[in-house]
Amino acid sequence: DFLMRVPMDLYDARKEELLEAAIRIQFVGRRDRVPKHTAKAIDQIEQDTAHFEGFIGYIAFDYGSKDEWVRLTNQLLGDASIQRVDEAVIDSMMEVPRIDLLIRTSGEVRLSNFLLWQLAYAELMFVEDYWPDFGPSRLQEALEEYNERSRRFGGLKE
Repeated sequence: DFLMRVPMDLYDARKEELLEAAIRIQFVGRRDRVPKHTAKAIDQIEQDTAHFEGFIGYIAFDYGSKDEWVRLTNQLLGDASIQRVDEAVIDSMMEVPRIDLLIRTSGEVRLSNFLLWQLAYAELMFVEDYWPDFGPSRLQEALEEYNERSRRFGGLKE
């Protein structure tokens, strides 16, 4: 019950800050398996921030990459208009676009079935801080480190 109340509790506590920062929030995962009050909160947060375009924050809630692939595959099998599957088709069907930077909190150094397709060429950062303690200053440090990196996208240095 506690976890199912997190979206609304967090939004209630940080709504003004989030709206002032013009951050668009999108949830990814299985909405069909959460209680109605949780789905309603998720819908409200997305609706309130839908008009923001600069920074998009994705929140994974009952999400697993393998489950996303199973759902996507079933969608592909049921869509007679798709004649050929390539990376572009799969990209267009993913819940989240390709990721530039993943910051994994809590000291864990693994992906844990998380956005496996989208992280193919992402920069990965593993930090000791737990999610609730990862504040603005740590995010600023992470972004500065990211900006110093040289992106190669599987090829030679750019």
